[in-house]
Amino acid sequence: MKMLYSIIGDYMKLEDLENYRDENGFIDMDLAINENKLEIGNELRGSQNRDKFWVFLDDTEVLVRSENLDECAKDYTIYAELLVEELAKQVDIDCAHYDAMKYNGKSGVISKNVLDKKKDEGMFDIRSISSKKLVPNDLVDIVDIFSAIENLAKTEDISKDLAKKAYFDVAKIAIFDTFTMSNDRHSENIAIIFGKDQKNGEQIFKVAPIFDNECSLMLDLPEEEIDEISNGKIDLKNMVDLQEQMITAPEEVKCGDEDWKEMLYYLTDDSEELEEFSERCYNDLSIEDAITSVEGRINTNLPDKLKDFVTKAFNTRKRSIGKSLMLDDMEVER
Repeated sequence: MKMLYSIIGDYMKLEDLENYRDENGFIDMDLAINENKLEIGNELRGSQNRDKFWVFLDDTEVLVRSENLDECAKDYTIYAELLVEELAKQVDIDCAHYDAMKYNGKSGVISKNVLDKKKDEGMFDIRSISSKKLVPNDLVDIVDIFSAIENLAKTEDISKDLAKKAYFDVAKIAIFDTFTMSNDRHSENIAIIFGKDQKNGEQIFKVAPIFDNECSLMLDLPEEEIDEISNGKIDLKNMVDLQEQMITAPEEVKCGDEDWKEMLYYLTDDSEELEEFSERCYNDLSIEDAITSVEGRINTNLPDKLKDFVTKAFNTRKRSIGKSLMLDDMEVER
């Protein structure tokens, strides 16, 4: 991640932003920045067609990102970031911390820097470390991700145990993405954090917490399409089954099924650990609990239409996965 850093401010901490949350659950970043004269820095990574910059606090840095994607879906994608974070907690997937905010009259999110400024950490996305020319914003073969991690591990003389854990963590993210219907985990949205702990000298080599989860849970669809699905004009299950993740199984193992099914078969076929993780996602992931957590965090209720749609969509997907992996011998009481 390339950033132009300014002097780190000493005016407020991350928790102090709570004092600037409005009645709709959004943190007023204009007010927070101006009242505390917070330093900011540019963010060069990703799309430049929306406000995107760093704000420096006493204990961390937060990325301000406004105008999420399509104008028709921008508010719902904000909630997708928050909901995916809460779902990730339920199955111990590391996820960047997100919160709802408004800046310059636009809604969006802030996200906490995933790098620990007290440690000598760096972060590289998979595309930048791959020996193959991966196409930005395109599907990525999970084997190519594993190969990129292996190359970096060899270059940095990383232990086999740390590299192996990174492989499994990527695989778990791919499985998690099938449940959350994430369709934006391309090669620039998967990253490795590495470095050395300055206190004990231990190597740091790990998969970065998942980030850029706005295209998840079908909440990136235009609101008109969400209304048509909710009203039965478009079949919900068909739409759910069409939602594909960006991380795919190798071409040689594909047999014409949906990509998300082939990914699950590929990862769980010979791995007891990944099979157990799939079962855990099926049993433990609760969109209802995630909604409750988000509402408690932002001190307001999410829109009823959003809650009804995302609950039906997520649980429909979970039932489809359960049937595909023969996990549906237990009744889903969600």
